[in-house]
Order: sequence, then structure tokens, then C-alpha cells
Amino acid sequence: MADAEYFTAPHLSTKFLTKFFKRIEVDANGCWNWMAALNKGGYGVTTCKAKWILTHRLMYAWAVGPLPKGRSWNLDHLCRNRRCCNPWHTELVTIGENVLRGTGISATNARKTHCKFGHELRPRKDGSGRYCPRCSSEASLASYYGGRRTTRQRHTGS
Repeated sequence: MADAEYFTAPHLSTKFLTKFFKRIEVDANGCWNWMAALNKGGYGVTTCKAKWILTHRLMYAWAVGPLPKGRSWNLDHLCRNRRCCNPWHTELVTIGENVLRGTGISATNARKTHCKFGHELRPRKDGSGRYCPRCSSEASLASYYGGRRTTRQRHTGS
């Protein structure tokens, strides 16, 4: 492992660690809540060797092991607590996996199994996503007839 490709924190001084742990409050869930500075996203931040760093990343690198640098990896908070810097409450995952574990629009849509009308979604042949065959068929018919209603009623029967 070359130092240029990984973030490590093996040489934190006793003085630094003492000061660091004084700013942590442990709750009933085992979270190490950072009680000092937070960034705009609500994650704990501190300075280490004259650089700002997220507290959960620093603790992971110190207690667990090196973190790959770059934008393709992220630490997922398994406890869903952004203030938590307990290294055992985080897991190293890809950015995509971290997004899909969340509560955003991408994650919500990825978990859906049926369209808004209750039809089952199926994967596209080219692997680019999923679609509802029934709604797609009806949209094609509506387009063919110029958007006018056809004799076939939308979403009736099976």
C-alpha cells in the first residue's frame, strides 16, 4: 500500500487522542457522538496536522486501517448517525452502494418493484434500468393515436 493512494492515521499522538476523545459523548446505541465542530452536512470535523478531516474517517483510519483515497470509496454510517465517529459503526463501500443504502430519490426508486399503477417492473434488455411493459405499451398506443383515448381503457382488467 503506497501512502499516496491511501489515507492513514497510525501516528496520532497521545496528546491529540486525549483531546479528541474529550470531545466525544457515547450514547446508549454505542455511537461516539462528536460534540465539537460539524460541517454543513452534519458530520464531525477536526484538524489533524493542519488539515480539516471528517472525524469518522480519521477514527476508521486510526482504528481499522487505511482508507483508499479518491472519490470511488466512502464510509457508510451503519447507525445512520452523522455525528458518530465510532469506527465499528462504519463500513467501507463504493459510492454507488452508499447512495443506494440511503433515503434519497435514487435509493427510493431502486427499491421499487412496481410502477405507480401497481404493475411489476422488469429490467431493460440493454441493462440500463427497469420499465413497466404494460405502461410502455399503453404509452406507445396513445402516441400512435395522437394522445387520444383508444377503445382500450387504461389500467382495467388484467
